[in-house]
Amino acid sequence: MAVAAQRSGKPGSPMLARLRSQRDLVVVYSALGLLVIVAAIIQPLFRTQFNVEVLFGASLALGLAAIGQTFVVLTGGIDLSVGSTMSLITVVAAVHMDGSNGRLATAILIAVAIGAAIGLFNGLVVAGLRAEPIVATLGTLSVVQGLTLWQSVQPTGRSSPALESVIYKTVDVVPRSAIVLAAAFAIGTFVLRRTRYGLHIYALGGAEESARLSGVPTFRVKASAYMLCGIFSALAGLALAGRLGQGDPIAGQFFLLTSVAAVAIGGTSLFGGRGGLIGTLGGVLILTVLTNVLTLEGVGTYPKNVTTGLLIITVVIIYRVVLRVRGPRRPRGSPRSSSTTPG
Repeated sequence: MAVAAQRSGKPGSPMLARLRSQRDLVVVYSALGLLVIVAAIIQPLFRTQFNVEVLFGASLALGLAAIGQTFVVLTGGIDLSVGSTMSLITVVAAVHMDGSNGRLATAILIAVAIGAAIGLFNGLVVAGLRAEPIVATLGTLSVVQGLTLWQSVQPTGRSSPALESVIYKTVDVVPRSAIVLAAAFAIGTFVLRRTRYGLHIYALGGAEESARLSGVPTFRVKASAYMLCGIFSALAGLALAGRLGQGDPIAGQFFLLTSVAAVAIGGTSLFGGRGGLIGTLGGVLILTVLTNVLTLEGVGTYPKNVTTGLLIITVVIIYRVVLRVRGPRRPRGSPRSSSTTPG
């Protein structure tokens, strides 16, 4: 049978066929593995238990923000208000908690409500008024950041010890932040790959008009994707407040582009309809490991930004080469095979 398959030009191994269809994931996790090996060789501190805890603590906020960003990017959009939403949440939550565990639950509810409201507003503007996502969310970014600085221009408030323990404590030797991160990505991946809503997200990003004609409620799907992004941005803001121990009105600015970078590095097309959270997780870990090892090496903030930018450019070039080897892209609206939605 295998010989016949080879003679007919079909792949002789299901495993090889699977690897070809998931080529983006192979690239991103190969890059991650290589980066981890190099980091462990050149920096002994990278291999310590303490550094592993620090690494996952740092990755939680970016990971949560990138999950929400992935949902939006898969629809063919982008949300530039992620970072400012995170900044606002760190301030509001930290001021409300004021170091009290008893106020953590209400802080979470307030944060989620604010994030959902910001995301829904973005969704209504983009889906209802058909505004360009980059313009609409840039406006939201300005408004939210202004509100944040209006409330406080310097670090304020105090995170609850219970929230900080999620970032800095472990279960045996496993960081709690790693458990939360894995659970968040597992739930998000299930939604995207195993539910009708997830199929609608991919259909909307692949060809919106075709999706609408096929019965997909495009308005509701697009608006809800932005609302989800707002909610995950709020959760990321809580994680950031727990890591910092306080609210910071400008702390979220770093996540404006890194949330998009993690999605792009993970292989999700910025045009929508292709990619997924498995790749995004790889992108998050690549950015976090790179930042971590550069910090251990004593590299300053600005050189780290240069290095991160060069990494993103390199990965984009690699993906262009991979896509060229794979063959020309299908026109938008043409039938898409299952290989177009890795992860």
